[in-house]
Amino acid sequence: MEREAQRAKGDWGSLAKDVLDQVLTRLGNRGLVPPRLTCMHWKNCADSAVTSLRCNPIEVVPPERLVALFPSLTSLDLTCDWVSCSSLFEDVTSGIKSLRGLETLRHLSLNGWSALTDEDVVWIRKLESVRELDLTFCSKLTDVGMIYVSDMVQLRVLKLMGCSQLTNQGFEMLSRLSALEALSVSGTSIGDKALSKLVSLTNLKELGLMECSNVSDWGVRCVLTNLRNLVELDLTECSAVSDRGLAILVEMKSNMRKLKLEGCDKVTVEFLCSLEALTEIKVNTSSNPVESDESIISEEIELFTGTDKTFVDLCDTSSESASSECSYSNSGECVKRATPAHGKEAESGGGS
Repeated sequence: MEREAQRAKGDWGSLAKDVLDQVLTRLGNRGLVPPRLTCMHWKNCADSAVTSLRCNPIEVVPPERLVALFPSLTSLDLTCDWVSCSSLFEDVTSGIKSLRGLETLRHLSLNGWSALTDEDVVWIRKLESVRELDLTFCSKLTDVGMIYVSDMVQLRVLKLMGCSQLTNQGFEMLSRLSALEALSVSGTSIGDKALSKLVSLTNLKELGLMECSNVSDWGVRCVLTNLRNLVELDLTECSAVSDRGLAILVEMKSNMRKLKLEGCDKVTVEFLCSLEALTEIKVNTSSNPVESDESIISEEIELFTGTDKTFVDLCDTSSESASSECSYSNSGECVKRATPAHGKEAESGGGS
């Protein structure tokens, strides 16, 4: 009886879930690694408390297991190494469907998913809680996919960098996303015609047009005249842009604070000097670099990597953490006991 009482007193492994949940909530994402190594009870509670996750960019992820393990995710980074793979799901469509189980998901990155098609975007559209969507280098997307993206009127951040098959017609559909605060279409064929439609996005604070060779002075002037809340504009390598398109920044009061002009050879040094003298804009050119800072929209994401041993069980159900059990030390404390791999003996038992 005395031993049972001692065990009950030191049994942290059976700590009430609601109490443990409060403890884990205060630890934050980075503090959840040690609890996952304590015992299965703590591991399961820690998993359910994880809110932000980044998976290994070269390993296939089982979506159903991901959703089951981490039901409270608000941020999921599934960026893949496009050189090694075209997505992190074996079946892209069914995997996207599974993500509907993440009811609190706000940030989703499918960066580099060259296997993602317009039909898959139909299911992304159904993720109604998502506010930030990264479809960078999803090279199979066409204007048809933008029809479905334009239905996601809740979006605040949208990244379409390197989506080479999109045309002005597809970009014009994005004018429906009135809540957008950050949009990147760098490395695409967007031109002045589409920009003239996107000036309806009056909440826009960041606009990325890097390497958009079809953007001219007319399009830039249209943007600057109408998007008065714009704080950051990236025109890097926009070779058709000159002093004429940017002159309005000197003529009118603007909220602009950061302007990237590296590779804009038609913008003269004299104009840049007058711009910096008359405004509070930080200009970034090849000869006048400014320190890069964090996005004003997206907060830094606390992420775990797929190579982290504490998350190996996401893809390997036979891993140590997935097969561990609760055991007790002589003092009655709950400790982790790993189940030996099949066909192997524990090292401690081999030499005796």
